[in-house]
Amino acid sequence: MNHDYVGWWEQWSSGRRIDGDIEASRGNAPYTITNWTNVALRFTDLLPWQQDAGPFLGWNDLDSLEVGNTTNTTYPSNTPEIAQPSNPPTAPTSLAGTPALVDGLSNDQRQSAVTLWSIAAAPLQLGDDLTLLDSFGMQLLTNDEVIAVDQSGVAGHVVMEGNTPVWAQNLCDGSYYVALFNLTATSAPVSVNWINLGFSGSAEVRDLWAHNDLGISVNSYTVTLDPYGSSLLRVTPLNRHFGGCGVPF
Repeated sequence: MNHDYVGWWEQWSSGRRIDGDIEASRGNAPYTITNWTNVALRFTDLLPWQQDAGPFLGWNDLDSLEVGNTTNTTYPSNTPEIAQPSNPPTAPTSLAGTPALVDGLSNDQRQSAVTLWSIAAAPLQLGDDLTLLDSFGMQLLTNDEVIAVDQSGVAGHVVMEGNTPVWAQNLCDGSYYVALFNLTATSAPVSVNWINLGFSGSAEVRDLWAHNDLGISVNSYTVTLDPYGSSLLRVTPLNRHFGGCGVPF
């Protein structure tokens, strides 16, 4: 979609698709629903649109989430579908001799996709066969603390760009949702400085994916992430000030 027409979409709709199809199932076997290249495009393509996102402006649609990552042993099927373990080492074959459909994403990549959609407050529309969700996919899609990030009503903005980007939402109660990403093929430390969020000093940090309080961090927070991994936090300054929600950093 052309960003030049964002005003038209704001006037006539509450949302707009800002990127191409995320599916990548066309072509030769093995057939995958998507791939990391298609997901990673959203990290840059979304940037000019986020300043125009919000309750009165509309929300940016990143296309569907493909995070089931189980396989259908009867694709195309004429018998009941059978779920297989996630992330099969090789593309399975259907009973009809056709390569089955798999997501094409690792567990870390699947979590990073949900993290990006959530911090951007994008619609969580699922593109998977919901009868084939594996346990990890189910955990990703039913984490109430992560869903709360997506439903905060605040559009996330980029705090730091690059191969280890940081996104954040500035919440009305003086706290922040913060997403840290490693978009590289090797493990890497990713940091966020409190000054870049708009405050200094100490803050309580909570890991939303793990439902785990991480304690108090002074001035910044750093985590080492696996390749294509992510972390989603709630950061609460000890001396927080209410108001100013939704203001870009």
